Amino acid sequence: MYETAIEFELILVNFKLITVNYISQNTHSIYRGKTKMSIEELLTKASKKCELFSNPLRTFIATFITVKQEVTWTELKTAIQKWTEQINPNTLSFHLAQLTNAGYITKINIKGQPRYKTTQNGIQEIKRLTGEELLQAVKERFPE
Repeated sequence: MYETAIEFELILVNFKLITVNYISQNTHSIYRGKTKMSIEELLTKASKKCELFSNPLRTFIATFITVKQEVTWTELKTAIQKWTEQINPNTLSFHLAQLTNAGYITKINIKGQPRYKTTQNGIQEIKRLTGEELLQAVKERFPE
């Protein structure tokens, strides 16, 4: 079957390396799953689930609105500034428009500044795409 003992040894070593690598990766995943991830890590993880949510800022906006149920533009901008320190108003408007056009959030024109809330279908989809862990982390970081 094997022409030489060396060939057999090489195959065995390769198998051992593959096994060690597999165990190492899975052990890392297990330990990472037990440690509490930061909002930034959770945003990055959730952002990879869907192209619309490929931008962590947009994912944060959708998650924040979902957690708060309804927010003003200023409340949203203030929360983002606590997280990232600065936000260009045009950037915020762009991401709100992307989420609105996709049907995840809706704009409510009430006297004064506009308010945003998650649509009924958007709530379930955002929860599914971002995950409960991110929703909980945002809830804890930005209490009522």
